[in-house]
Order: sequence, then structure tokens, then C-alpha cells
Amino acid sequence: MNHIDLYRIDSADELVDLGLDDYLLGEGVSVIEWADKAAGLLPEHHLEVLIEYLGETTRRITLTANSDRYSSTIEAVASAT
Repeated sequence: MNHIDLYRIDSADELVDLGLDDYLLGEGVSVIEWADKAAGLLPEHHLEVLIEYLGETTRRITLTANSDRYSSTIEAVASAT
């Protein structure tokens, strides 16, 4: 599993220079914080996980499939809750 934090990234050129593709096209799962900074560079098939702060002990998690590939993943999570 790869944890990628893009908080301090200022441009798509930086991501290319850092070799983001090596992680995203490699083996395993990559979790990206601040993924909006990589718009247009993410793989076609990816799962977006939005975690919203609602209060001191409350969060809302929203899963969005950007292709049919992850729709079954979202269905499995929904049926488990």
C-alpha cells in the first residue's frame, strides 16, 4: 500500500517529476490525500473516498466510483453497514 500526500504539491509538473505514475501504475493500492491536486493524472479507474468532518467524533464517508470497476466495491461496503 502506498500513502501519497500531495498537500505541498503546487503543480502537475511536480507530480510528474516525483514519479507519481510509478506508484499509481505499480502493484498494490495507492491512497492519495489532496488528490484534487492530481486532477487529470489519476488512473481512469479509481475510487474516490471523501471523509467529511461533522463534529468532534462524527465523520461522513462518501465513496464515488469513477468507473464501473469499483461500483461492486461500493455495493459491498453499503451492504455490510
